[in-house]
Amino acid sequence: MAKSSINIQTASAHCFAHNDRSDKVTYLIDDSKLNECSASANDAKQSLELMVKAAEQYRRDHGLRAMKRDTIKAVEAVVNLNAGHTLADVERLAGRLEKEFGFRAVQIAVHRDEGKSRQDKNYHAHIVMCNLTPEGTTIQRTLGREGMKRMQDITAEELGMERGHSAEITGAKHIGHKTYKIVQQTVDSKDAEIVALRKRAEDAEKRAEMAEKALKAAQATIEAQKAEIERLKANIDDLARMRNEDREKLKATGTATPADYSALKKAHDELKAEVSEQIKAKDAEIKELAADLAKLHSAIDAGEGADMRELVATQKAKYADKPAYKTVKEHRDEAYKAKADEIRAVMRGPSQRLR
Repeated sequence: MAKSSINIQTASAHCFAHNDRSDKVTYLIDDSKLNECSASANDAKQSLELMVKAAEQYRRDHGLRAMKRDTIKAVEAVVNLNAGHTLADVERLAGRLEKEFGFRAVQIAVHRDEGKSRQDKNYHAHIVMCNLTPEGTTIQRTLGREGMKRMQDITAEELGMERGHSAEITGAKHIGHKTYKIVQQTVDSKDAEIVALRKRAEDAEKRAEMAEKALKAAQATIEAQKAEIERLKANIDDLARMRNEDREKLKATGTATPADYSALKKAHDELKAEVSEQIKAKDAEIKELAADLAKLHSAIDAGEGADMRELVATQKAKYADKPAYKTVKEHRDEAYKAKADEIRAVMRGPSQRLR
């Protein structure tokens, strides 16, 4: 069972279409008809626009200074869920957030089509909320640390979930959900390819009579993997686009310095380099395993049972000291901790880093 968690971030321009799936999403693992959404992208946009216009009119009517162009008018909360949670549960949570903090929801979506597989789904919800009070003041900046802790408590209470531990205790750092998805796709797919090939080699030792069929299937799989590897490598190109998006967000704060831009570039470059190195290393191991499988296949075809057993023993010795595969969470917490921290610090802006 998942632990409760709510993460607030500035709503992006395309969040509405992402949430109702009117935008194409390439990494889904199940039918999007399983999702629930309270409002279409267009309806949600219109609701937000009405709230913003009403706040602007209030400020004009009361002789108050107009809102700045870069005022954050909408935020998006990403909420952990369990399989049994429904849209009604999340709507109840949104109502509590409005009562406690003033956030008014314009779109709520429950996603049941993401994750590693249909047996290991990432159940979660998106709540897009107006970040303005009716008087036109922003809400998020007034929350502070205690407000965020209170929000975590409310989330656990309303959803009937065990509360997640504070980041102050775990030391966990958040990275943007776009960056995390690219890293997760790359690492998970590469790990799955290598584990599948290694399992085929182990099956050849346990059941020699089935080895020929399994190894022939592996050869066909290797050809299909070549195209898959190229697709995964193309994901790295998305990091450049993401860096441009993050740069625009940084620019929108109005307080960014040249040092902030340099730090953002450095963090993204290092993340790209590290993902590239992992792909390079995994590609090399896949090639090595494919060569080993070819040798075993040749030995089986020639009826050289002794040679086949020797090759199997050699491969067992070769991989005996290999480190255990890490989970995606361990990859995130260990391999990307420093870079996630740096990206997060830059995107918060100079003023908040001094708090």
